[in-house]
Amino acid sequence: VNHERNRFEPSPPRSWSAGMAIWDVARPERPTQIGFLETPGTGVHRMTWWEGRHAYVSGTDEGYRGRFLRIVDLTDPTHPREVGRWWFPGQHTAGGEAPTWDEGREAMLHHALPAGDRLYCGWWDAGLVILDIGDPEKPVLVSHLDFGADSGNTHSAFPMPGREIVVVTDEQLTRFIGTQRHVRVVDVADDTAPRVLAQFPVPPGDHHRRGIRFGPHNVHEMRPGSLIDPDLVYLTYFAGGLRAYDLSDPAAPVEVAHIVPDPPPGREAIQLNDVTATPDGLVYVTDRHRGGLYIVRHDR
Repeated sequence: VNHERNRFEPSPPRSWSAGMAIWDVARPERPTQIGFLETPGTGVHRMTWWEGRHAYVSGTDEGYRGRFLRIVDLTDPTHPREVGRWWFPGQHTAGGEAPTWDEGREAMLHHALPAGDRLYCGWWDAGLVILDIGDPEKPVLVSHLDFGADSGNTHSAFPMPGREIVVVTDEQLTRFIGTQRHVRVVDVADDTAPRVLAQFPVPPGDHHRRGIRFGPHNVHEMRPGSLIDPDLVYLTYFAGGLRAYDLSDPAAPVEVAHIVPDPPPGREAIQLNDVTATPDGLVYVTDRHRGGLYIVRHDR
């Protein structure tokens, strides 16, 4: 579980807990915190731990600018310990580094997703970063793909299972309403030279004109035990609801289904945020603002 100060709060608290908590849920009715990894600064935003020994954590530390990768060994979950880290050039301010990115932008890790000995990272305003994690104590840069000035807030970089493509989302932030963010399909057959194959089509609507947050956020990440489908992408789109895309032809993504629930009372629009799907055809989606949990059946 992440502990983090929300950097967008208008009145941030004077103190907060920053890091990652480990919980024992062997008895679901009595979850118990058993460990904690402190990350000085604003804390941990997201982390990926699906199975095995290592968690891939997007966290902060003293002497660094923004979030970066911290690889954490969970062999003893009561004492999680960092064993490796990687940061984008320019983030290590205590090491004398200065930003290597344009003014007004920020290079920092949103979160990372593993596939074999590769780690696919959405590096906010810097785009896609691919790391070699064959040795978790010494992650090594494989490649970096900057999507250009029309990209920003790169969020998810999901490697489609059994395929040589990665689906990369740019998050639609509230303060960028009117600037449409996109989802890209990236060819990683040669992961030292990734290249963009296509963009997902943008759903229709006048949301930007009405000042409503309408754009991509997260995808179903196909964790072990969840729905694994190498051709199907579930994507949350804030006011655009939940969208499903067929990637049989990665150069031509096709929307095959969508659902946009009515907004909760007092809200102008739905704001669907995170999504996970199960093998039995159920899709679980959360709303960012007071909408709660939605359970959707997708009969394909």
